[in-house]
Amino acid sequence: MLPRLFGHRGARPEPENTMAAFREAVRQGVRAIETDFHATVDHQLVVMHDPTVDRMTQGEGRIDQLTLDQIRDLKVASRHQVPTADDVLGYAAREKLFVDMEIKCPEKPGVECIIADKVRQHGMQGQVTITADDPQFLQRMKGELPEATTGLVMRA
Repeated sequence: MLPRLFGHRGARPEPENTMAAFREAVRQGVRAIETDFHATVDHQLVVMHDPTVDRMTQGEGRIDQLTLDQIRDLKVASRHQVPTADDVLGYAAREKLFVDMEIKCPEKPGVECIIADKVRQHGMQGQVTITADDPQFLQRMKGELPEATTGLVMRA
């Protein structure tokens, strides 16, 4: 069996972790995407690699200190909305994509419940791997969503 080809944060030339980048990855033939999730102060999952919105948007601030409405007002590369878990998982379900959900906020209380709810809501239990750099979080995640695979991200 051949290994999966992942669109890491989507595909160029579109800005990373945008719906346009994920659509471009599919256009290029990719059937699996890796993306990063952070939780907002109001417990919503948004897609962004960094813990702040500074590098990718015209705004500034830590994602965990902003609301979803505040983040929705920002634009990536002046034209793209910051996607939510619903945006990505809904698209992945429609396109039958596999998703590596790298969780960048494993320390946030209850985030595993939010993730499990979103994955189930979109019927993606067999189409996701949930990854993080926190083995205790991954154990909690397996307790909430035992049917999903998990993976430990090792930092150099």
